[in-house]
Amino acid sequence: MHNKLKDFLKQNNIKQIQVAHNLGMKQATVNHYLNGRRHITTAFLNRFCAAFNIEPNTFFSNKPLKNPDSSKLEVQKQLCLIEKQLNRVTQELLEIQKNMCNLSVAISSYRKE
Repeated sequence: MHNKLKDFLKQNNIKQIQVAHNLGMKQATVNHYLNGRRHITTAFLNRFCAAFNIEPNTFFSNKPLKNPDSSKLEVQKQLCLIEKQLNRVTQELLEIQKNMCNLSVAISSYRKE
């Protein structure tokens, strides 16, 4: 089963980090599922299929995997990239805020002198 999941990701150019983001779990956990270190549960498979708009039966047949709606996958990839950028900007804003607080303290100290 894990090989079929890996094949699906490879065919659709989906990275493990995107799977982790879409399923709300750590990349290491996804990696364990995909490499057979963790048993693929029905719950995991259902969440995976729902996230990528595919039928669970897809992974139980001998037929080649079909590509799901590629536009939905592209949107999910873009959302993942946007979230990374947003996190980066948030960190930068927090750093600016910290610097402004330090500057404010320095100005207050200077005025007291």
